[in-house]
Amino acid sequence: MSFTYKRLDWDSRFFNLEIIAAHQQIASADDLVDLASLMRQEQLDLAYLYTKGPFNLVIPTGFEMILADQKVTYHKQVVGTTEANPHITDYTQNYANDKLQMLALESGFYSRFNVDPHFNRQQFEGLYTSWLDASIKKQIADAVLVYTLGTAILAFITLSKKNNLGKIGLLAVDPGYRNKGIGKRLLNAAENWFIKQGLSQAEVVTQLANKPACKLYESAGFRLHSVEHVYHVWRKRD
Repeated sequence: MSFTYKRLDWDSRFFNLEIIAAHQQIASADDLVDLASLMRQEQLDLAYLYTKGPFNLVIPTGFEMILADQKVTYHKQVVGTTEANPHITDYTQNYANDKLQMLALESGFYSRFNVDPHFNRQQFEGLYTSWLDASIKKQIADAVLVYTLGTAILAFITLSKKNNLGKIGLLAVDPGYRNKGIGKRLLNAAENWFIKQGLSQAEVVTQLANKPACKLYESAGFRLHSVEHVYHVWRKRD
């Protein structure tokens, strides 16, 4: 077997499926045959298959393969910006209100969990709601910033620091307030937060299909670092 794999405990529990992540360079149809054999033997439901490039190999009978995402990673040298924006503050409540939950779902519109038809709407919404809750509780994020107008939240961003790298997680702007510079202001605030944490590099991951997000990050000085193709390989149930 030419690839490495790992069972994803959290994903398996959340979706009530047996899920693995497989990392490999596809060289031949034999690679997919090996993966299919493993999935049959271990009674696996789904494999997230990460590759550096696309491929057009025939999936073995009894399986379905979907190009679920072209994952784009951007990097930027953090420089910081001017004074703080009065509309941007830390979200200090320990629960997500309805507006913040709606924005979290907006942030996942191009997500592979929304694109792949094998996942239903309830599963997608539950996943992003869980990520938002975990961010607010500082389990997977170190800060949640919101952009408000009066008492209304119009946008938000989640930030974390890992291995001397500033990471942007979820980001969304209310559809009625897009193209008004709010996303750019949130990114400026993110840079200021990273500077305060002593971080000099920032990273954000999005989908190649998410053209508005790619345009926003590039306009803010982020540079393309890598593109990774993510396939979902499903074992068909008998």
